[in-house]
Amino acid sequence: MLLLLWVGSVPAPGPHNRILGVVAGMSLALYLAHWQVYPPLMRNFGSPAAFAGSAAVGFAVQTLCSRVVACCPWRRYSSATT
Repeated sequence: MLLLLWVGSVPAPGPHNRILGVVAGMSLALYLAHWQVYPPLMRNFGSPAAFAGSAAVGFAVQTLCSRVVACCPWRRYSSATT
C-alpha cells in the first residue's frame, strides 16, 4: 500500500489493463454487496464458490448501476460531460 502512495502509477501489460479496470470499477459494488452474498455461499459451498459468487454479484451490481446512470436524463445536460 505504501508503494502505491509513493509511486504515482504501476505499469501493467496491455491485456491486463482491461481486467484491472473492471475489478477497480466493481470494487465499491463488491464491497457493498459481499456481506449479503459471501456468508451463505461460504456455509453451503465453501470458500472458492463464495469468492466467485461475491465477485459475480459485485460485477452485476456495478453493471446495473452503470446502465441506470447512463439512462438518467439529467446526465445529458451535466457540465462534467463536456
